Amino acid sequence: MHAFTVCCCVISRRKVRLNMEQDIHQLKEKMYLLTRELLLSCRYCTTVSPDIHAVSPVPCTKWSGSSFPVFVNVVTCLSCGEYNQSTTPTIMLRS
Repeated sequence: MHAFTVCCCVISRRKVRLNMEQDIHQLKEKMYLLTRELLLSCRYCTTVSPDIHAVSPVPCTKWSGSSFPVFVNVVTCLSCGEYNQSTTPTIMLRS
């Protein structure tokens, strides 16, 4: 094989990997936006951080047992199920 062919193959693989990483990042963002929208319908969750990388993005008064919220992660928030008993959220995503 020629050096040019090998170089093109390496560049092509890097582009594919970069495109896959970008696609995965976009999917994670969309999933987080969907989950965030769902959690915002909960009456105990005061807000949800827009930061996709936040470890505990949800301040919740149900888990704290008082009027001062404690920060919980998304899995803990979803496990309580209060978002199901609230109004249905309106989800708007950009494509």
